[in-house]
Amino acid sequence: MSEHALNKYWKTVVKTIQDGVMIVDTEGTIVFVNRAFEKITGYVREDIVGQPCTILDCNVCRVSKQREYQRWCILFREPGSCP
Repeated sequence: MSEHALNKYWKTVVKTIQDGVMIVDTEGTIVFVNRAFEKITGYVREDIVGQPCTILDCNVCRVSKQREYQRWCILFREPGSCP
């Protein structure tokens, strides 16, 4: 299967699953949200893509600030790590 075909499949899956999905780049800019994310959060794709993920004020942001991690976000402190 070509990389182009594989990209088409994963994008289709992410767009149609019932779980809310938000993809951010390494600088914390929101680059994609699926329809479920819009329904769950009330944010519209056109309004949130391109915004910093801190706009969501999620609990991960608060934990990271409390612990004073070196990186801007606890999700990026180590490859593959989660809070």
